[in-house]
Amino acid sequence: MGKAAFFKSAVSSPDRSHSRGDANGSLGVSITTAGTEFLMLIAGLIEVNLMRSADGILIFPVHRVISTLAFTFLACLFISCVGVFVSLHTSTVRQATQVLNIGFMVLGFAALYASISLPQEWRTRLAQAFTTDNLMRTEFSAGILIFIIDLVCLAAARLTFRRHKWNLV
Repeated sequence: MGKAAFFKSAVSSPDRSHSRGDANGSLGVSITTAGTEFLMLIAGLIEVNLMRSADGILIFPVHRVISTLAFTFLACLFISCVGVFVSLHTSTVRQATQVLNIGFMVLGFAALYASISLPQEWRTRLAQAFTTDNLMRTEFSAGILIFIIDLVCLAAARLTFRRHKWNLV
């Protein structure tokens, strides 16, 4: 088999090998999305201050901006890693997109149904436990948990998509 035929079969086969670039690309997408989120926050501040110029300048508290950007980055990194894993098991980008969309819709509707199904007393207790005085601790704990999950997913993606050494002679 010639080099051209080998590369054509390696690229077009459904069990194609992915490179580490897929895992690194998910990190790049997450950073870009977090940067876009920051620009959207700035645009929102500009709009609010233009609409309420008589009331003085309004800005977000620094801890709110940092937590928003951090959670945006962590969520995008997790979704990107899941996308990399799904793309490994699908033959086309369209199929991977459909699987991801349906999966996230099912999870979203399940979470919505679960939250509605809880008794009102439980919902009130959960809301009080995660807000008021415990808000900073809750954000920090959730951030650490999501960060650990992201590290595991990113490490698994990097290990899964190692480039194979091809003997082309």
